[in-house]
Amino acid sequence: MEKKILCFLVALIFLFSSAGYTGDFNTSQPGSLGERWEFFGHHDWFEKSRPYIEINYGESLPAIKDFHTSFARIGYGEIKLGYRSLENNHSKLDDNYFYLNQYSKSLKDFNETEQMNKIRAKMLSFGMGHRNAYGYEFSALSIYPYHQLQFGWTKFEADTPSVLAMFESDKLARIEGKYRFGGSAEAGIDFCLYKSFSLIAGYEISVVYPRFLFWKWLGGSLIQGAGMEAVTQFAEEIVDLSPTFGPIMYAALRAGTSYLIYTGMKSKMYWPINSEAPLTHETAKIGFAIRF
Repeated sequence: MEKKILCFLVALIFLFSSAGYTGDFNTSQPGSLGERWEFFGHHDWFEKSRPYIEINYGESLPAIKDFHTSFARIGYGEIKLGYRSLENNHSKLDDNYFYLNQYSKSLKDFNETEQMNKIRAKMLSFGMGHRNAYGYEFSALSIYPYHQLQFGWTKFEADTPSVLAMFESDKLARIEGKYRFGGSAEAGIDFCLYKSFSLIAGYEISVVYPRFLFWKWLGGSLIQGAGMEAVTQFAEEIVDLSPTFGPIMYAALRAGTSYLIYTGMKSKMYWPINSEAPLTHETAKIGFAIRF
C-alpha cells in the first residue's frame, strides 16, 4: 500500500511540474520553475477556474512491439470532469481534470470480416491529467492549439484468434486481469466559443505498463521530464517574444517531444532505461466541452 501511495504522489508531482506553469502570462521570466510549482499553492487558482465537462468519441488502435498478430481497431468514448482557467484576456488555457474512458469494438462499427484474425481488445481507464495552451482570441472565438499529459490505470481484456504465438499469448496474459499503470500525451486544437463551449479534435498516444517497477519508472520519468522541461522553457520564450507564432510553436514543440519519447517507449517502456515493450495505443478523437 505504501508503495502505491508513493507512486501516486511522485506521478502527480511529475505530471504537473512538467505540464506547464500557472503564473501570470506577462512575467519577466516566463515559465520559471518557481512559477510551475505555484500550481500546488497558487492562492487564487480556483478563483480563476470554472468547472467544465468534456465528452470525446473516436477510434483507437492498440499495438505491442514485435507482435506478428495485429490488433483490431476499437471504438473510444471518454468523459472528463475538471476545472478550466482562462487567463490574461483568455490567451492562456489551463485544464485540470479527472477522466474515465472505455475502448471497445461495440462503440464503433467496423468490418467484422477484416478483424476476424486480429486481437480484439477491450479496455477501461481512469486517471487525471493536465492540458495547457496559449491561444488566439477573435471576438467570440478563441483558438487553442494544446498539449496535454495524463496518467492513470487501465484494465485490459483481449479476445484472441484461435492460433496465436506462444510469446504473444504470454505477453497478453501479463497485462490482462488487473488495472495497470500508464500514461499518455495528446496534441490537438480547441475552438472555444463565448468562453464556455468548445469543439475539440485531438490525437492521443498512450502507454500501459505490463508491470510497474517503481525505480525504473522513476529514472525514466525524470530523464523524460528533464527533456520536456527544457523544451517547455524554450517554447515559452518563443511565446513571450512572438504572440503570433508562439502558441503554435509551443504546442508543436511539446507534442513533438512527447512523440519522440513515445517512439522510444514502444520498445522500452521505461525509456531510455532498459525494459520490456509495453502495450501502446493511438487514438484519434473529436469532442466538445462546456465550461460553466
